[in-house]
Amino acid sequence: RVDTQIEIISFDWTSTGGNMLVPGDEVTFELEMADDTFGAETGGQAVVTVQGWDDIPLTDQGDGSYRGSYTLTDQTPKVADASVSVSFTDRAGNIVSDEADLRLTVDWLSAGDERTFALGNSGETLEMVWIPAGDFMMGAYDGEQDAENDERPQHPVTISEGFWMGKYELTQGQWEAVLGENPAHDYGVGSNYPVYYISWNDIHYNFLPAINATENGNPWRLPSEAEWEYACRAGTDTRFYWGDDPEYTEINDYAVFSGNDNGGTKEVGTKLPNGWGLYDMSGNVWEWCEDDYHDNYDVAPDNQAPWIDDPRGAGRVERGGRWYGDARDCRSANRYGYDPSGRGRGVGFRLVRSGQ
Repeated sequence: RVDTQIEIISFDWTSTGGNMLVPGDEVTFELEMADDTFGAETGGQAVVTVQGWDDIPLTDQGDGSYRGSYTLTDQTPKVADASVSVSFTDRAGNIVSDEADLRLTVDWLSAGDERTFALGNSGETLEMVWIPAGDFMMGAYDGEQDAENDERPQHPVTISEGFWMGKYELTQGQWEAVLGENPAHDYGVGSNYPVYYISWNDIHYNFLPAINATENGNPWRLPSEAEWEYACRAGTDTRFYWGDDPEYTEINDYAVFSGNDNGGTKEVGTKLPNGWGLYDMSGNVWEWCEDDYHDNYDVAPDNQAPWIDDPRGAGRVERGGRWYGDARDCRSANRYGYDPSGRGRGVGFRLVRSGQ
């Protein structure tokens, strides 16, 4: 018998970013074929064509369906409202094609663009800001007012991959939605206040595993110290992200610190953001980073990877200053080391996740 029967039942695609995609999003294509003369339509060749991209082959699933995925990179061509079609050739050489109903757009994000992510299966969401790749000088510049020795030497760092960072410090409401309890007390309590009295260990061994349990390949994490300072500076090279402010006349507009607060944390987002739309990068609560604490930058890495010792060091890095700290602590280069098991009234964090 000659097989001349060939028919597409369905062809479609889905993605991790809807139909407006950015680097790091994954597109999955699925084709279902009708049975041919001899049974399930296996052994064929299916190729997807996205207008403006190279062809994407699909893999035979052995049951008449074909599937394939493609992860966008910085080299993926941008497309706007592009058609998505599939061509299928069966074992006998018969060919059929189809076009998906949904068209596809790929566009790169700019610094400060926002996206809202589900926070695991907690029912809460998290607003995040896109931090683009780039280069910056990390640490205090020569002659910087109020600089500390552990902020030197200033050194070049390359952020080779953009990433998402929480628009705000993680709140008590978000922490409680994930773990069922709110550890904060006495120094500002409410669902929109930053969570505090949480250790680096609490984050690593309780919070992150809980929200990453439902993630597929793009885990939530703490920022590296380099990522944190790069995001904080938002393209600036001054003491603060609003300028050098030598007389501390502008800091009240940007930071919750001892000069304008003596009662506790304040709700996130009450002060002005930096140039990329991040709030409270100065003041309110210290923010945990992934890195081990080192007392200088003599052999610091020149990339965005966390600086981790083997075995791990005694302290972890905190950044950004706190509500009862001095104005000088709110500088972009300022850093502090703290025991990973320590819980403080002025210590919180914000989340990041990769663009991949």
